[in-house]
Amino acid sequence: MQRLSPDLEAVLVIGPNWIGDAVMSTPALANLRRGLPKATIDLLVPLHVAPLFDDHPHIDRVVVRDERQPRRARLAQVIALRRCEYQMVLLLPNSFRAALDAWLLRSPIRLGYATDGRHWLLTHAVPAAEGQPPHQIEAYLRLVDAERTLGLFFEPGLQAWAQGEDWILTGANWMYVNSHFVV
Repeated sequence: MQRLSPDLEAVLVIGPNWIGDAVMSTPALANLRRGLPKATIDLLVPLHVAPLFDDHPHIDRVVVRDERQPRRARLAQVIALRRCEYQMVLLLPNSFRAALDAWLLRSPIRLGYATDGRHWLLTHAVPAAEGQPPHQIEAYLRLVDAERTLGLFFEPGLQAWAQGEDWILTGANWMYVNSHFVV
């Protein structure tokens, strides 16, 4: 796998569709920012997930995808995003549609898991883990790390911006008790 340049200027992350997965994506977003400190990092997420990323320190702009719009309007939004000239699109969801959106953006680097028959839409297709799938946090981190493509590292724990948010702490504690991973 070709090593990605730390000099990327514009990156789009196609974010998770569910709030719980979005919370679990924050360590990966932090690692992405650490690895690409000069890049503009935009995040494309559904309307109901977007408020989670208001004032997020590792995201420069949240782009809202409204699933209630007709397909034509959603397609027009993706095509309009071409003007941003993203040098890399990182796909957190494993859906075919996320890969198709990345392909339609014409980004030279499209990084995501090779699942659901979408590997041909990706320029950097990361093989899915064999055996028991990893916890979602680990899966996102593995994607950002992409076999050390970006050369990043993970420091466990809640990010500073999240520590004062009671709802995040409540959710993190619930996940710790019910999923047995350290937050």
